[in-house]
Amino acid sequence: MMRTFISAAVIAASVLSANAGTKVLWESETPEGVQIDWGTMIHEAVITPEQCADYKVGDKVLVTVAHYDTTLDAWPQVRLTSPVDGWPVICPAQVLNDMAEPAVITFEIDEDVLEVMQEEGFFPSGNACWLSKMELVTEGDEPEEPAAGNVLWKSENPEGVQIDWGTMIHEAVITPEQCANYKVGDKVLVTVAHYDTTLDAWPQVRLTSPVDGWPVICPAQVLNDMAEPAVITFEIDEDVLEVMQEEGFFPSGNACWLSKMELVTEGDEPEEPAAGNVLWRSESPEGILIDWGTMIHEAVIAPEQCVDYDYKVGDAIAVTVAHYDMSISDWPQVRITSPIDGWPVICAPQLLNDMPEPAVIKFEIDEDVLEVMQEEGFFPSGNACWLSKMEYISNSADGVENIELGESATTVNVYTIQGILVKKAVNAAEATCGLNPGMYIIGNKKVCIR
Repeated sequence: MMRTFISAAVIAASVLSANAGTKVLWESETPEGVQIDWGTMIHEAVITPEQCADYKVGDKVLVTVAHYDTTLDAWPQVRLTSPVDGWPVICPAQVLNDMAEPAVITFEIDEDVLEVMQEEGFFPSGNACWLSKMELVTEGDEPEEPAAGNVLWKSENPEGVQIDWGTMIHEAVITPEQCANYKVGDKVLVTVAHYDTTLDAWPQVRLTSPVDGWPVICPAQVLNDMAEPAVITFEIDEDVLEVMQEEGFFPSGNACWLSKMELVTEGDEPEEPAAGNVLWRSESPEGILIDWGTMIHEAVIAPEQCVDYDYKVGDAIAVTVAHYDMSISDWPQVRITSPIDGWPVICAPQLLNDMPEPAVIKFEIDEDVLEVMQEEGFFPSGNACWLSKMEYISNSADGVENIELGESATTVNVYTIQGILVKKAVNAAEATCGLNPGMYIIGNKKVCIR
């Protein structure tokens, strides 16, 4: 193998940096760094066994990549290598694709790595990239583990880091040790600065294990129609916690730009909304445009929330429609839907035609509705309208009388259980006339026609 030895003037190895205790092992003379390929040894960046004598298990070697070029190699990467014959790999290569420049790659020193370093020494190697610095960070120099509610990782660029299915954001990898104090009921929040449906029809984010194959820990959540920036919540249950504490985790996905990841413990959770409080509110006063295929993920209410809030028969869900557009559909409407497969309708659609804007639609909770909500949860859905708020209102809450229904007390709409309009604004007493046997939603009631 042809080997290139680069003899540029550099700062001497093992010089103390401005950060107390952190050592700069090597630094390039120019900020552009030193270009490397598989046959390159940066001679001044070779660390001898003697220099590794005081290294400890848990220390880390940080390699700064000033620049990388995917036109030279589809997978630019960096690794730590022994300088003995054959240059055996000490720490496996980490791929740079989609990492922000300059990128800092972290290599952890375990018992096996430490043994090789102290016997043979090491140097940084790789391909299609320009290295500018290598540092040693000891356990004592590590920042404290994030406290409950703290930021686990944050992008240096507010636009975030673009990811696809093959991307690992190395700085966002959380080790098993960092997960030691996590508890069942804690949550991991991932902030998506931007997503692009032209790259993938279903942009999504998930939590993944960093072990071989990157097995999924928390299933992907789809971003379609979510407001930007979007915050995705992953709950930690017993199974998730076990994997995190054994393998660690990192955020992965496709066609989106991640900007932050946080841990929120049970103690940091906001109080559950009391009766009459807002369940969900759009960040924009213009609301979020929905069609039949839209799920507003932040507006999905879990079954547990329906139990904890002590929903009761006779209470109501009020959905505020900031705007609707009859040029999109002749019958703009809103309904309450279950988030399970198929999105079955819980509360029948109410038409918005001729209602003043903003319009407030009230859905009453009867026994059947309550049962479904507490078993499956719910969210607001519909077509050709912009939703801005959803509230829970109890019998005793103020302001119920101010909520206008979409239809008069003497007329009702009739829908199939799938939400298809069968009869519009018919007399309530005659609503069942001529219906075929089956289940229908008449007004806000489920009715079985035999």
